[in-house]
Amino acid sequence: MNHSKDSSYRHISLSSILRDSHISAKYSTEPAKVAIKPSATEVALQPANDLLYLDPSKQAHGIPHQRVVNQISKKGRNMASTPQLFNYTPSTSNKSIKEMMMVGLQPVDLSLAQQAELLQHNQYLGDLNKDNESTSEGEARTAPLFTGGVMTRVPQLFSQYGLIGKYLPGMSNNAQQIYDTSLGLDSDPRVLLNVSAPWSGFICGQQGSGKSHSLSCILENCLVSSPAGHLNKALSGMIFHWDRYTGYSSHQICEAAYLATAGINVRVFVSPSNLNRMKAAYEGIPELKNSPNKPLVMPLLFHDKQLNVKRMMTMMGVHTDEDAPPLYVEVILRILRDMAQDNQEKNRDGLNYEDFRARLAMEQFTGQQNGPMKLRLDLLESFLRATGNSQSQSQPPPLSQPQSQPQSQWSQRQSQHQNSQGRRFEKRDPIAEIKPLKQLSYWESNQLDAAWQFKPGTLTIVDLSCPFVDENAACALFSICLELFLEDRSSSGRILALDEAHKFLTGSTGAIGFTEELLQVIRQQRHLGTRVVIATQEPTISPRLLELCNFTIVHRFQSPGWFKALQSHLAGASSIFGEENNELGIVAPGKRIADIFEQIVNLQCGQALLFAPSAIVGFVLAPSGNEIHPVKLGMKTLRIGTRQRLTADGGQSIMAE
Repeated sequence: MNHSKDSSYRHISLSSILRDSHISAKYSTEPAKVAIKPSATEVALQPANDLLYLDPSKQAHGIPHQRVVNQISKKGRNMASTPQLFNYTPSTSNKSIKEMMMVGLQPVDLSLAQQAELLQHNQYLGDLNKDNESTSEGEARTAPLFTGGVMTRVPQLFSQYGLIGKYLPGMSNNAQQIYDTSLGLDSDPRVLLNVSAPWSGFICGQQGSGKSHSLSCILENCLVSSPAGHLNKALSGMIFHWDRYTGYSSHQICEAAYLATAGINVRVFVSPSNLNRMKAAYEGIPELKNSPNKPLVMPLLFHDKQLNVKRMMTMMGVHTDEDAPPLYVEVILRILRDMAQDNQEKNRDGLNYEDFRARLAMEQFTGQQNGPMKLRLDLLESFLRATGNSQSQSQPPPLSQPQSQPQSQWSQRQSQHQNSQGRRFEKRDPIAEIKPLKQLSYWESNQLDAAWQFKPGTLTIVDLSCPFVDENAACALFSICLELFLEDRSSSGRILALDEAHKFLTGSTGAIGFTEELLQVIRQQRHLGTRVVIATQEPTISPRLLELCNFTIVHRFQSPGWFKALQSHLAGASSIFGEENNELGIVAPGKRIADIFEQIVNLQCGQALLFAPSAIVGFVLAPSGNEIHPVKLGMKTLRIGTRQRLTADGGQSIMAE
């Protein structure tokens, strides 16, 4: 920019800036001089000689009365010098801006009211040194992972923790070590999980690389007290599992069920249409053959009190964001909306399903609408159970009289007709054709009710592997289970896990909705007191899940496409060249993307690369010498080896003899 030919520009120094609240400051990359137009209303800092450029073409609004102007070096970067503070007092005179430009910035004597206001504001600013110390302690206390050396130095920060594995200093293919011995990783290579703080983790790797083993180790640390950690109060856990069920002999149960071998109370919810086969599979675990602590397998059945409008819509596959929903969907939404309003007026919880059926039966639908609506209702009712009358739910039936199955009022509504040839047939009423809700005994009903009370140290597995449940329906049911799991968290903290998530987090409508709910849980994990861990073969299932997780454990895989997903969403995988930082005691090698990928490919079973920017790996003494600051893993990675399991390993490969 050349200002020499424009007589309307003038040169001034920093000490000649006008005192006015309508002038703002910003950094500029113009040459080392200042040009001022007479009607200027904005100030821009020059990269040299502390000069300002005033641009009259821009207006400034809402500028505070105090402005901190930093010194600018010749390279245009902030210097570490003390900022200069200037007070801009609003102009009340009739002087023009051109006249006020010539007024220098001189110290202003504060009035008593201004001094009182300043003292009051300083109370909220606090001591900067103490604030930094408190922030450092808070960051260390809430870190998801930390090393053994950190725990040794500040054991009071971590009340509950569990061993994940150890740091492996040797890198394959002559790769440089990421950390030197000043962090204590060589003398104490332990890597521990902070059980007290909420966090979210992502585990990926190909089949047989050890991801399910890592997931089980994390669950062990959170659910059972053992020599591998310190657990004052166990969490309660829930894990989702779904697989395409092709037969009893080829089905693989959820590997987390083997946690029952350590005495953990394991309950398994399965599809009612596949109850017997799944019960035989889970109760037939060889390590639990003679154990009284076998997993308790129950059908996944909801009752009225567990229903609300959103859950009804989820189970029926009704979405309000559909572009052109069918007419019967609009009718269902209207009925649910009316019922929600009635419940609000009467202050009732849950949703009366019989009332919903009665309202739906009063509507007139065409033959083309009856078929799709019946399919939605059939899926809904296959996972519902009848509530029954209050007497049957409050006390057991008399032992001398067998419990009878009451006939459903909906089956009584079926009208039968006889044609001219004398044959009997039923009226084609989709509401009447749907079978009655499942009637459970008193003991079965109480057992199911107790299963939804998540006590500390218990694990609930929701395994919906069934020929009649696809991934879309499974994700819809997972969403309802997730809501029920997070409803009452007063008894204990929560840990939520997804096993083999790539099998059901697909592009289906239900999977997209379930992914959105998972994202909301992770975003609010600190407020919900919840830990989330996702185990999958493919890291490409959801980039947003990968971005939000606090740490990622990467086991062996060979796909460049998978690594590209990590490279796009993980800080440690996106850095091409590291920087040397001697002040913190960290030496990052000049890393190439190919080197990181090569390390992943050459990982052995049970080994992994740990990406955890907020993990605390050591402490460094501050320049003042009076305090220490935590050293975060940042954009670096750790090569770790997962510890042995406390429980039986259900993921061992079956070899031919």
